[in-house]
Amino acid sequence: MHGWGNCEDSTSSLISERRYFTSGNSTAFSIDVCIVAADEDGQMACLIHEKTGIVSYDRYDWNDALHSAQIRNTAHLIKRSGKWTLVREQYLRLKNMYLTRRDRSHPSFVCYIEAVNHAYDAGISRRQL
Repeated sequence: MHGWGNCEDSTSSLISERRYFTSGNSTAFSIDVCIVAADEDGQMACLIHEKTGIVSYDRYDWNDALHSAQIRNTAHLIKRSGKWTLVREQYLRLKNMYLTRRDRSHPSFVCYIEAVNHAYDAGISRRQL
């Protein structure tokens, strides 16, 4: 309906085509969407599409994200403190580092969790929030 077309189906997310804003910032962007769930303790898991090459044999499994318990609360505290830029910087650093290493065990969602935890541990304490 809005002209976004089909998404690319990666292992852990659906990725939109690259877009540009019609005015203002001309930086290209795309949107990654992943399906996540949390258990009663707040531990997150991401739905993973295990591709076999034959669609009818593909599998979907939940992959637990380490150190993700209460990540939403931690992210909220960081946002409320006005320090969200630290998360963005950490995310880009981590994502680029893993891509450079050709490391496929750190999808975007895992990089996000690491970035939130790193930003929090790097100086965002409950006293500052």
